[in-house]
Amino acid sequence: MPPLVEHSFRVKGMDCTSCAGKIESAVRKLAGTSDIKVDVRSQTMTVRLEPGVVSPDSVARAVESIGYAVQRG
Repeated sequence: MPPLVEHSFRVKGMDCTSCAGKIESAVRKLAGTSDIKVDVRSQTMTVRLEPGVVSPDSVARAVESIGYAVQRG
């Protein structure tokens, strides 16, 4: 298995821990994700991805599909 790669995202529109939980749940459903950390105060998310299994774009789409705006980095 290749080493996991950490990616950071800015997530706009979350304002409570419930929002963070929804985002974490949506990302957790994707195969190849781990160590998901969502921070409401800084409106950021970091997640470790398994290359070749899941892409940063897939993560962004999963978060956008539940109503949040996402920027990488």
